[in-house]
Amino acid sequence: MFSNPIGWVQMQILGGLRKQAIIVGVYSFFAVTVLILFYRASIDHRPLALQQFAANAMIPATMVLLGILFFGASHAIKKAIQRDFTSNMITSHRNTAITGTSAAWGYLTGAPGQVYLLTAANIAICQALAILGSPTVSLAVPMAMMIVFACPLLMLLTLDILVGLSSRGAMVVTPFVVIFNFLGALQLMDICPGLALLMTTMSGGHVMNGITPDFIAQRFVAMLAQLTLALTFFLAAARKFQRDDVPAFNETLAFCLLALATLIGAVGIGMYIDGPRHFGPPVLGSRPAQIVSTVIPLALVAMLPVAHAARRKTDWLRRRRKDAEFAARTHKAPRGFFETSFAATAVVFGILAACSQWVIADRTDIVWRDLGVPAIVWGIAAFLLAQVTAGGIFHTTYSAAPKAGWSFVLLIIVTWVMPLLAEFGWVQFSGEAPTEGWEFSFLFGCSPVGTWILAFTETKGPIALGMGVQLLVAVCACLLARRSKP
Repeated sequence: MFSNPIGWVQMQILGGLRKQAIIVGVYSFFAVTVLILFYRASIDHRPLALQQFAANAMIPATMVLLGILFFGASHAIKKAIQRDFTSNMITSHRNTAITGTSAAWGYLTGAPGQVYLLTAANIAICQALAILGSPTVSLAVPMAMMIVFACPLLMLLTLDILVGLSSRGAMVVTPFVVIFNFLGALQLMDICPGLALLMTTMSGGHVMNGITPDFIAQRFVAMLAQLTLALTFFLAAARKFQRDDVPAFNETLAFCLLALATLIGAVGIGMYIDGPRHFGPPVLGSRPAQIVSTVIPLALVAMLPVAHAARRKTDWLRRRRKDAEFAARTHKAPRGFFETSFAATAVVFGILAACSQWVIADRTDIVWRDLGVPAIVWGIAAFLLAQVTAGGIFHTTYSAAPKAGWSFVLLIIVTWVMPLLAEFGWVQFSGEAPTEGWEFSFLFGCSPVGTWILAFTETKGPIALGMGVQLLVAVCACLLARRSKP
């Protein structure tokens, strides 16, 4: 922190180490006073009253610790990045010899410096409560808890830095972790075990039954995945710090993120333990629904390398058209979105095939579907066509504008959501109540999501007609990209 220029500056903006020490001292005195007052108010002359109070006080103390750490650090990073953009200090940083890695490390360590000091004070308080509550509370609980939560914290904070640099400090993502953990506690994230594993909500209901070997294995795998993603986001943030027009993910980082997401999804399905369900419908724990809910976010992540390839190709074509000297030299054209779409599809389904013993080994019924074609063939075809369509739209958008975020949203709404809404709307307005043996129309299969549902679940409906529409849309997107002039 103190050897890093940006980290040192951020700490000085907060008042320096002396001011922070005073704040931590006042906070510690206030927290200890509150605990003493609560203990005196609930004084009990029975034996071991202090031990019982300390054990019970560990829960709110832990909640305060995690709340300050996650939300405080996230807000500090957002405020620091926003302040640098507002004051144009970011330009000064970029004109110096500070590297992107050094800058990202400075935001990670310096901006939340006050939060880290308060967290150290909270850990000391929790450790004191653990000592007073022993043997009701293990002495290793505070440190073990910090080790477990440090990995998702690092992942979320590096993602906050990346999002902050991309949105000029307007957005952070850490507050969403509360929603994810709340849904995980209600067993509503079982439909996507990879995300539940990543957000440390998998098997949360089994913790009360004791620490089992399966639970330890899940936590270890989750921590390893979180640290790997944290490194990926950190490197992407370091790239984004260089200039606003530099994409955070180059081709290598984009494919690394895609491979990690695929592996996490497959491992999450393999480590999922179906138990008694207290919340939500049983379909959340069914293997076909989990496969569909895993493929959908993977298709969205796969659009990242496709978008990068489309942007790189349009930049190359634009320079070749405007720079005569560049056009006169022989340059190998970069890989376009079409080839990258095949590569992204191969990465996703290659990893899923390698992890097939975790994904579909126990579901031999997911084999044949429309026209006697294996379900996996329809799934791969829909995935590939979705990437080709997105690549054509991205290429067309980048030919006219430097950003394609709006086209991505429009693409998802038109090609993914609208066919599903049209199908359900037709069912509602036609007045035909679904009965046993009822089938969806071809509109449902026009969406990649609908195709995956028809292919991997027992839902009935024609797939071939919908795939024909998807093929037509992909061809139109490619023709539109071919006619565009960067």
